[in-house]
Amino acid sequence: MPPDERSMRSEFHRHLKGLVVLEDAGIEQSIARVVQAIDIPLESPHQEIITHLVERERALSGVLDTGVVIVESSKLPRCSSELLIGIGVSPEGVSWRFSDGKQSLLWEERVYFVAVILHHEPSARLRGLRAVAAVLQPRSEFYRRLLNCTSLPDAVEIFRRFEEKSPWQD
Repeated sequence: MPPDERSMRSEFHRHLKGLVVLEDAGIEQSIARVVQAIDIPLESPHQEIITHLVERERALSGVLDTGVVIVESSKLPRCSSELLIGIGVSPEGVSWRFSDGKQSLLWEERVYFVAVILHHEPSARLRGLRAVAAVLQPRSEFYRRLLNCTSLPDAVEIFRRFEEKSPWQD
């Protein structure tokens, strides 16, 4: 594995602070569930952060063509002085539509990962964006394993196993 891929996975792992399994409930609820799963006190109320991120997604989507959406904003109210990443996973995928039925601007039929990146400094958010985009590559063993996580400890174990190159016993 190239060193850059390993460093990106390490960056993702170090800042992953929440994981939730998503139900097919639309953009607003998916973003809310991921923000609420971040198990670190935030400097702004959750609802203020959620509202801001939903408005950002409505204006400009972070959907990648890989079934991954990255939700972040440079105009986010002060939320955290620590880089935080929360992810929502859905092996079946969730429909990426708003509750009013409108599609996201860069609409994908199904989204399998929703990554929320929180930090008040642009350079830190950019590190988080790079790490998420590098790690969540479809068709990789890591992507497949992470997609089937049901908790943060499950995800931590996957990171550990990949770092140690431990054999999988399926």
